[in-house]
Amino acid sequence: MDFYKMTDAERQILINQYEILNQGNNNYQKHIDYLKSGNIYLFVRLLDSFPTIISKEDSKLAMDILSLHYILLTEGEKHQIPVDDLLFDFNHDSLYCNFIEDVINSNEFPNYKFKVLNSHGSKKIEHHKKQIKYFK
Repeated sequence: MDFYKMTDAERQILINQYEILNQGNNNYQKHIDYLKSGNIYLFVRLLDSFPTIISKEDSKLAMDILSLHYILLTEGEKHQIPVDDLLFDFNHDSLYCNFIEDVINSNEFPNYKFKVLNSHGSKKIEHHKKQIKYFK
């Protein structure tokens, strides 16, 4: 949607929607203030910080990677995989990392003890794809 082409009526409807969302907290107050003042540029910048939706294919890949790592971590030393190979790079693969972190926090893998996923020297998603092919 091109927010710069909103009519005043559309802007008022959007303000009303954000005021409903804002009840009980002030999470959307900036959205409301920018819309009321007509500062669409700053309003759009708030929306740009909204996370991208991960595709079904990328979700499956992330779950495959997490499942593989879960097996490797819970089966102990017998695979002899360095711990660094189980890290993810938030700087380059943040879409996958955010998804995986949410899955871990949802307790989908209750014994997954490896909570810190960010590592600047960690492997990129391509490395993890190769791991999956190797272990299948």
